[in-house]
Amino acid sequence: MSVWTDGTIVIAGGTGALGERLVEALFEKAPLLILGRDRDKFLSLAGRYPGLEFQSIEEYQGEGHVFINSIGAACYFEASSFSQDEARKSYESNFEVPARLISSALKTMKKRGKGWVININSLSGLHGYPQGGGYVPFKFALKGFLETARKERGRADIRISEIYPGIIDTPFSSALPFSFDRAQAISPVKVAALIAWMVCEDIYLSHVEWPNDKIRFRR
Repeated sequence: MSVWTDGTIVIAGGTGALGERLVEALFEKAPLLILGRDRDKFLSLAGRYPGLEFQSIEEYQGEGHVFINSIGAACYFEASSFSQDEARKSYESNFEVPARLISSALKTMKKRGKGWVININSLSGLHGYPQGGGYVPFKFALKGFLETARKERGRADIRISEIYPGIIDTPFSSALPFSFDRAQAISPVKVAALIAWMVCEDIYLSHVEWPNDKIRFRR
């Protein structure tokens, strides 16, 4: 039994396609707190996984020993066709909200002296591509935010893991501005299984790049 399953695991975006797979993988392993905005989706999820707790994103105050972020939203346009309205929406979903929630979690973890933040970013947080103007910059920004947090841990035993998967086979991928071979997409079940393995077996990987079925990581 891992020490990380003794306390609450927070899943931000737990009612999304990837978030649901995280719930499935971690259900009955530890108490789960789901952060979201759609209570109806949560009630549907809780009907399949009894005992889940829900909290709105706006109410979150930093609870949990492990914080997993799976929040994100699609937004694509060319750099030469900047859309201020779309960029603002993407900024909120892909940077502001995750960063604010992670900041709250980190504050509590520093007081406790221990904690684990697992951020599911994207290869878009490492590499740009055509029409990525509304998505890539904020994934880069979240990467920078986590790198800053890593430098600020001091003596506290706070783990920070950054997961950079390629295309995950969820409805999210249908909005991508380019064609791809869906057979090469990563199953969300596999992403959730990796994170559950890390948490439940106490395996600390600080950086994971997962372009397809070939995974690269470092401790």
